[in-house]
Amino acid sequence: MPDAVGFRVGPETSVAQTAEILGVASDPDPSLSTLDVGRWRGLSPEAVAADLPLWFGDPDARPHGGETVREFVARIDAAIAEAADGDVLIVASPVAQALLCESAERYFTVDVRPASVLTVRHRNCRTRVPRCRYESG
Repeated sequence: MPDAVGFRVGPETSVAQTAEILGVASDPDPSLSTLDVGRWRGLSPEAVAADLPLWFGDPDARPHGGETVREFVARIDAAIAEAADGDVLIVASPVAQALLCESAERYFTVDVRPASVLTVRHRNCRTRVPRCRYESG
């Protein structure tokens, strides 16, 4: 693990398990929770197929009753604005997508592989993280 000011860990079980494997002891940070898909939670894509074109095409759509993609990306942006330089974030893939997308409209174009490590080199820039220099490994 890199030298860090601190660790911030998302609240999902899989994220907590990853943190444990890495030897990180940290309270879950609810501001880093994954996208709230409302009544879709636990359903297969086939079960919600009729609503998916709207969901993928409009970042302000809320066919599931949870967060819109735009709200989610804004929430993650706000959470990251509070992070100290050098903080290590351990988060679910949808949160990493929100960190890397250039805008809510581009959220679904970002591919994050499991167990990815993303290092932000210039965290203090005034634009979204993707416009800062980052490395993926």
